[in-house]
Amino acid sequence: MSKRKLYIFLAFACLAGYIWIAISLLFPENQIWSGCLFRQLLHIPCPACGSTRSVMALLNGDWQAALYLNPNGILLALLLVVIPLWLALDLLRRKSSLYHFYNRMEKTLKQKSIFFIFLGLVLINWFWNILKEL
Repeated sequence: MSKRKLYIFLAFACLAGYIWIAISLLFPENQIWSGCLFRQLLHIPCPACGSTRSVMALLNGDWQAALYLNPNGILLALLLVVIPLWLALDLLRRKSSLYHFYNRMEKTLKQKSIFFIFLGLVLINWFWNILKEL
């Protein structure tokens, strides 16, 4: 992926994340969206189920609930803060540090051992979500 495409994609992904958080704050009772399509179709939570509620718990200062609901929410919240700042710094300084980091991470995740560790963590989290009946 080119630097330009990556930066545009990340900017829109962060914007979508902020819009989703705003909707979740404005309509906390899911008046607009009824939840995870995966869960509605298969009747089990997906690996990401609870991520929005986890971010909401973080915004309310409840780290323990955020971790319980879905640890991915903590990662998502961190990314929603770091990525826009990193994008802005790269653009202001005319650097490509985020792009280089992305390429290194992509190369790392293509290694089978790293990929399977990551996949294992996702599957453990998914199993935990199923056990919690999120």
